[in-house]
Amino acid sequence: KTERPSPFLKSVKGDPAPLRLTETFGFQRKHGKIKLAPAAMARIKSLANCTACHPGAAQGNFED
Repeated sequence: KTERPSPFLKSVKGDPAPLRLTETFGFQRKHGKIKLAPAAMARIKSLANCTACHPGAAQGNFED
């Protein structure tokens, strides 16, 4: 079965493409305005820690 690219991947524009997921338009659109409390950031550590907020991230599921 061939899977369709996610809308998020379709949002990646530019040549060259961004090197970091956090620099993509899709990430900025969904996460750019999130303000986390210091205690939450202490637990999450980095925006690259997807599984801290998206339990299914390891399986490619980033639905809220």
